[in-house]
Amino acid sequence: MNAISKEPELPRGSVVITDHVKDWSIAREVLGDALGNRLNAETRVAVVWRHRVDGAFLSVHPRIRGVVRYGVGFDNIDVEAASRHGVVACNNPAYGVDEVADTAVAMAFALVRGILKYDEIARKLPANWQQNMQATIRRTNRTMVGIVGAGRIGGAALLKFKALGFQAQFFDPYVPSGHEKMLGSRRAETLASLLEECDVVSLHTPLNAETAGFVDRSFVEAMKPGAILVNTSRGGVVRELDVIADALEGGRLGAVGFDVMPEEPPQLNSLIKAWQCRLPWIVGRCIINPHTAYYSVESQVEMHRLAAETAKYILLGKWPPNALNPEIRAQWLRDGGRG
Repeated sequence: MNAISKEPELPRGSVVITDHVKDWSIAREVLGDALGNRLNAETRVAVVWRHRVDGAFLSVHPRIRGVVRYGVGFDNIDVEAASRHGVVACNNPAYGVDEVADTAVAMAFALVRGILKYDEIARKLPANWQQNMQATIRRTNRTMVGIVGAGRIGGAALLKFKALGFQAQFFDPYVPSGHEKMLGSRRAETLASLLEECDVVSLHTPLNAETAGFVDRSFVEAMKPGAILVNTSRGGVVRELDVIADALEGGRLGAVGFDVMPEEPPQLNSLIKAWQCRLPWIVGRCIINPHTAYYSVESQVEMHRLAAETAKYILLGKWPPNALNPEIRAQWLRDGGRG
């Protein structure tokens, strides 16, 4: 009879949660005594929230084998520096997909149907109660949604839009040929063509050197007049909120829905001031959420568990499927996970 193989014992105190997270109960459930209290010479995996991981950090902690970001975004991790140090860098892409996609769809749907504007009109109890139609509202199956970035969240959002009867297309030069068949949707050949055709543009890109600030004045001016812009991706993809305010006030943009801001909390720029003061030209045309699209009770449990499981994977010398620097995989495995 074959003996049942036991999982190797994890080194005590070898995983450290560096910042922000107060409840370690789920991580403790996954990692047991491998979860330590602070960074030291025994640390092999750092699990970070906002903590900056760069070459200087890794030089101070040369025995670290892996770093895991709690969230999907990883702009606080210098992936190139991690590769130079032979450290596997990971994000946490599988949690909160439905939550963020649902928020994008909900924002767009509310703005397409004029729900907020009608609510503002109705609260004034006008005598011509039922005669306050918004002339720009179109039927959903005549409304074209453009998804910029058709990965996990963007793809999920596209499918949800389609389920509600919207037309949809996407632009993403990084997904392979045939992705459009999986989504049952049209692939835009260029970003310009998508912006020109779409009544709603929903952003689902990572923040990197290519996307930082790419939503600028020229981007907005290339959009279909009166279109709606939704951003549930990263705040830094929008260059200036003053440009968004100008486009809203001037009518170039029909409405916006933002879960993320270039700076959080946002500075008192022209958009935020108008939104806070409920100026007539912005009322019902701007939704701002405090970077909460990812949240649900279930997604929080999922986030903590998946981050801890990735850390455990690294400790066991296994290459994690959510690694951001696959080019070091062979060497990392040859080195036994640098252990």
